[in-house]
Amino acid sequence: MSSSQTSRRMFFFFWLALGPMFVALFTPNSHASNQGTNAFSNLFPLLAQISDQNHPINQSVEVEISKISNSFSAIAKELDGMGKPVPAPFLSSIDAYRDQLQRTLRVVSAEETTVLLKEVSEDAEIKRRYLVATSGFSAFDRPMLVLVSVLTFRGEKSEPGYTVTCNSFRDVVARGEARFPFSSDTNNASLPLPPGRYRLQIYKGQTLVHSRDIRVGLSSNASEEVKIDVSNF
Repeated sequence: MSSSQTSRRMFFFFWLALGPMFVALFTPNSHASNQGTNAFSNLFPLLAQISDQNHPINQSVEVEISKISNSFSAIAKELDGMGKPVPAPFLSSIDAYRDQLQRTLRVVSAEETTVLLKEVSEDAEIKRRYLVATSGFSAFDRPMLVLVSVLTFRGEKSEPGYTVTCNSFRDVVARGEARFPFSSDTNNASLPLPPGRYRLQIYKGQTLVHSRDIRVGLSSNASEEVKIDVSNF
């Protein structure tokens, strides 16, 4: 593909993704803010770069890019229409998309690219559905975060004393690098998290003893519990 064709393709993809939001922003009498548009502004060019790298074209990659673009646009529209600032943890979870998409750009195989994009697609779709499900709330009452509590057991008995972290998409090498660390150990570990897909990790002291993927916000409830049996750790 020539450089001029690549540039035209990137411009088309960029306008396809951001065009509707620009129209909304500059429509007279529009009451929308631009906080959602700003949060996603550096992500659509990354999707365009991933699409340009997808040669020969792999259909699975293109499908995931399309899903992500649609979800990003829908989330941004919801955030633009809110009557209050977006919570910092929610913005942090959006920033995690950038890390994952940049990671995807360094991948060579279409298969691995698809896997990484599917993780973004799933997370964004959970956020989109949660925002749609809570759109009937007033701006003051609308929940943006889900209070997640982590409880550890050994068989039928409570087994407290584990440190908990959550990170977007992947394990972290060091506990202190987690994007969402819980401030208290189990079984008093609770943290308001944005809806989405996370890698939950629990530690005994400094030792990582368990990792699992969790989905937060699928039920659209204000709070959720994660129960972990540590008998085999």
